[in-house]
Amino acid sequence: LEAIKRSHEQQLKEETEQMREDLLKKLQNGDHESFYCKYRNDLENLKTEILEITEKYSAKCLENISLEEKVNSLRHQLEEAHNEVGVEVQ
Repeated sequence: LEAIKRSHEQQLKEETEQMREDLLKKLQNGDHESFYCKYRNDLENLKTEILEITEKYSAKCLENISLEEKVNSLRHQLEEAHNEVGVEVQ
């Protein structure tokens, strides 16, 4: 799970860096300060949204692992019950 989370965070970091580099290239001839002021709130909102999505993704990964463990436990119990019934019938 940690490996998945780290991989996801690394991927987000790489994509964010690529977007930042592309944006800087486009703005090299423009007024950086006015652009930043104009879009600062949007950038902060996007950052917050990315963090929220990352946390939800991690929570879903944990939930998935928990459900897989429950399914495996129930499958094991079912196999044991089948074995007991099979032994009693014979």
